[in-house]
Amino acid sequence: MAAILLVDDEVPLRQSMAIGLRRDGHVVAEAGSRAEAIAALDRDVFDLVLVDLRLPDGDGLTLLRELHDNALDVVALVVKFSLSPLKVPRRSAANVVTALPTTVSSANTQPA
Repeated sequence: MAAILLVDDEVPLRQSMAIGLRRDGHVVAEAGSRAEAIAALDRDVFDLVLVDLRLPDGDGLTLLRELHDNALDVVALVVKFSLSPLKVPRRSAANVVTALPTTVSSANTQPA
């Protein structure tokens, strides 16, 4: 299975997602901030990084740019984790779908 880094500052949501991923057989590391994610990426190798869009010390797009700048070979996905349904304006939906999935090296890291 995959080694996944899950980055979200909302502890209950992050832990719930981690439990589900572990039940599916994945190895999951957790980080609550951009800085914790960078430290985890320095320590370990991951197949997938799931990053919340909003973090206390930055945002998911900034972390994605940093992964790209450091030429890390990892698939990264920036998402808005939420317990409520995500409301995406119709004109933005195509951008969301186009971004999934992508490797860091080929990702468009410019904000929309």
